[in-house]
Amino acid sequence: MARYSDLELALRRRDSLTYAASFRFNGPDDDAEQRSPADPVFTLDPAALQVFDPATYGNQLGVAFFQGDLKSEFLRFRSLAQNQNSSLRVRLSIESSAPELHAIHWETLADPAMPDAPLFMGETTLVSRFLASSLDSRPVRLKPKADLSALVVIANPQNLDEFDLEPVAVADELANVQQALGASGSSVRITTLAPGGAISLQSISDELAKGDGYDILYLVCHGALLKNEANIFLDDSGPVPGGELVKRIWALDSRPSLIVLASCQSAGKGGVGLAGLGPRLADAGIPAVIAMQGNFSMKTSAVFMKEFFTQLLTDGQIDRAMSVARGAVRDRPDCWMPSLFMRLRNGRIWYVPGFQGDAGVDEFQQWTSICKFVREGQCVPILGPDVAEHINGSSRAVAAQIARDQNFPLDTRDQFDLAKVAQYLAIQQSPKFARATVRTAFQNEIYKAGERILGKSVNGKPVSAMGVLDLQQALAAQAATLDADPLKRDPLRIVAGFDVPVFVNAGYDTLLEAYVKEAACEGGKKTPVALVSQWRDERTLKTKKQAFQGDPTVEKPFIYYVFGKRREPEEDTWVLTEDDFFDYLIRTTQYKLMPGVVSEALVAGSLLFVGFPLDDWKFRVLFRMIVAKGGAELLQGFNHVAVQVDPAETTLANARLAKKYLQKYFTTAKIDIYWGTAADFLRQLRIQLDKAPTAEDRSE
Repeated sequence: MARYSDLELALRRRDSLTYAASFRFNGPDDDAEQRSPADPVFTLDPAALQVFDPATYGNQLGVAFFQGDLKSEFLRFRSLAQNQNSSLRVRLSIESSAPELHAIHWETLADPAMPDAPLFMGETTLVSRFLASSLDSRPVRLKPKADLSALVVIANPQNLDEFDLEPVAVADELANVQQALGASGSSVRITTLAPGGAISLQSISDELAKGDGYDILYLVCHGALLKNEANIFLDDSGPVPGGELVKRIWALDSRPSLIVLASCQSAGKGGVGLAGLGPRLADAGIPAVIAMQGNFSMKTSAVFMKEFFTQLLTDGQIDRAMSVARGAVRDRPDCWMPSLFMRLRNGRIWYVPGFQGDAGVDEFQQWTSICKFVREGQCVPILGPDVAEHINGSSRAVAAQIARDQNFPLDTRDQFDLAKVAQYLAIQQSPKFARATVRTAFQNEIYKAGERILGKSVNGKPVSAMGVLDLQQALAAQAATLDADPLKRDPLRIVAGFDVPVFVNAGYDTLLEAYVKEAACEGGKKTPVALVSQWRDERTLKTKKQAFQGDPTVEKPFIYYVFGKRREPEEDTWVLTEDDFFDYLIRTTQYKLMPGVVSEALVAGSLLFVGFPLDDWKFRVLFRMIVAKGGAELLQGFNHVAVQVDPAETTLANARLAKKYLQKYFTTAKIDIYWGTAADFLRQLRIQLDKAPTAEDRSE
């Protein structure tokens, strides 16, 4: 597996021609970040650089840029990367004080140690123009490689001659794109939109909004710089400002992970247009954007794109793929034109789900035992908030949206923590206001999911007019139609189908109940029994012990809402804010609020933690509560699984070190970590369960 050292090089303006640079370095074996002792200064006049050819421009840029301490610091950090046997990933961060630096062709930069050699070609030194989004704070979510899809748009309006533009060679462009996306036998699903003629911006945005959206948007069209803004030519109505494309992309619920703008003249003279459109798309929440800094020839594009996608589909590292592809066309005069804008710190746009070790290979050998415990009912599914992400939205994304709407003032990392955001609202406004705000945010997500999955109406009734409980039941019924396709099975339906007597729901919604009601069992459908602790009024707890009647069965399973419910009639059970969590944990321990039958199940079976971010302190508290229970040593007799989305740089500063830490943290409890989404794991588990059942146990 390739190793990378990260070097963030931030550039900011000091005066008209003087700039300062700061370095932040993380090696693969470093536990702490290293920085330059001082911020080196360099002088650069963009107007003085002349594009005679890439080599001349790169040499001129290298002489101007790599001056004094800046050169020595760069060489020092590169040496550190080499000493750790790693490639150097350079993230060029141009701050808002120096937007003119986006017009510099950084991709041509010469190596400071070998001025005749380009720095950013091949696999040794990678580069991207790193941009954090100020508009979109949703976490970047990666997709499994097997699920990648691409929308190819080739626009060829009939009135291009009015703007002195040549017709687009649609057949050739389409062939090049299909060959590039089909590189290495890729399974990327390709959809082409109206190739051969005009296409409206509305049609493009409508297609991107369908279903779960697309992972890659590949747009081929003419472009031009008009009134200092990049414009694109899509239909016969004339040029469309690039800002309109940005607005449509930003409005999507599910945005592409990668946008390729293969548009002629889109950058305009001197690349100024690119400096506007590339960062703006990244600002709108696109993890990676490839845009051309000039007229990128079809001949160069064919070779570049094929090599780019071949490399991208090898390991998912987009900046490495760019560098290798740039090297593949290094003899072409326009080799420098493709530029990568990125808000991904580790450069990946897909992952391979599984129980993977450091070698990237699925090393899990316990599927048989896990399936045995599930089949025999010796299993407790413990469902985190993100099992139902496809309906309720990600808890982190919802928290970030509320934080933005409510002007959350704390550190940007805290805006993804729902408990912290709710705590702020409870103090700033009131606990009642905090609960209502969070409830509304999640309800908005379920209604959007309802229209996406069910359409605008159900049995003639608009989805928007349905009650939440009725909508949940309709979604649960609809999920049954997806069972035939292993890649589309609803994760909640898979869980609800387990023949187990106890479910632990660490989310706040009642969606699982709706799905359990649709699950089949002997004699018909299951009838779930909901359990929730009345923990808030300590005076009542001191005088009255809560009683939970009966025993759970497969036909009547208990669903224990460990952190309460968010439904308004039961919101007093809701553990939402940080204060709520502290009070709840104290009272749960002091008054033993967890039902006895749930406590017993948690130490007498295989535990499946599904839909939790494992770096979340709430998950760890729940895990420690279970381990601390009497009889917890019995857990050593079972295999347990914890599901974690492959760490994205927006949630974990160093994915590799975090992965090693989490695996070490859970080793003593025999918990295996599955790197992927809850849906990935549950679909794979269902496939394993559908195989031949284990042999009948005939022991006495």
